[in-house]
Amino acid sequence: MLRQDSFRTGVSDTPMCKCGMEHESAEHFLLRCPEHHASRSVMIADIITILFTSKCKSVPTLSEHLLLAPNSDSNLSKKEDVAIKVTLFKFLSSVQRKLWCNIVYRCPLTTRLLRGPLSGSYTAVLCLLH
Repeated sequence: MLRQDSFRTGVSDTPMCKCGMEHESAEHFLLRCPEHHASRSVMIADIITILFTSKCKSVPTLSEHLLLAPNSDSNLSKKEDVAIKVTLFKFLSSVQRKLWCNIVYRCPLTTRLLRGPLSGSYTAVLCLLH
């Protein structure tokens, strides 16, 4: 879990990130923590490539929601949404956080739950362990 969540549940002594700048929330961890700047730069470059090579009418803002939530923007195709999630998992792997995730993949014909470390993507419920 991230420290903010660990602190709220009583597992951690502090909600502060190791960088000391702010609480280790999902938004901080994914978008602002200076400890992960290099890996984040690669992730952002990959996402920009996905978005600018897509047929989107408008480019969505890079946000925690874009990275973690299922595609709610009708401008993104399922393929583009999955590509963004794959890029997120590459980032998480590169920063070497222990990750366990439950992935719910929905398509018109099936709904299935995949469990395991760094499994596929589409709708991800992430638990980051420190």
